Amino acid sequence: IKMSSTSAFATAAVEDEFWAKPMAAKDGVTVGMTLLGNPQVFGSKGAESAILNKVGLKMPIPGSRELDADSRANLMPVIIVTSGSESEGYMGLMLNRRTGYLMGDLEQDVSGFMIQPLNFGGTQPPADLSFLHPYPEIGGSTQIGEDGLYYS
Repeated sequence: IKMSSTSAFATAAVEDEFWAKPMAAKDGVTVGMTLLGNPQVFGSKGAESAILNKVGLKMPIPGSRELDADSRANLMPVIIVTSGSESEGYMGLMLNRRTGYLMGDLEQDVSGFMIQPLNFGGTQPPADLSFLHPYPEIGGSTQIGEDGLYYS
């Protein structure tokens, strides 16, 4: 998913009162950062279709009369930034769009990951399977952030 640094929420430190906090474009986006969609943008009846389409939504997230809070939260985009820069834009993987399949259902060698859920990664056509994991020994892995998370 190609992203800009506007209209995003960044993860906050554990000791903060809330798990997510608003961030301004001046704060910048960094590789390894987790972004949560802004409910005021993705839940607005006036939300731009181009913004919604970037995260696989066909319409704004319904309000509390149509869906309970947990269901609305499950529709909110959650993206981890995997690469990019301010000048070229950012790429990331959506973390909360399950397909209903497991990695073992693929016709690829995914030894060691067979029972892991398979998610939709985003709206960009993938060249190959991409995944997040904690194993630096997997060939072609790139570390993202400082928490021991790798992207292949």
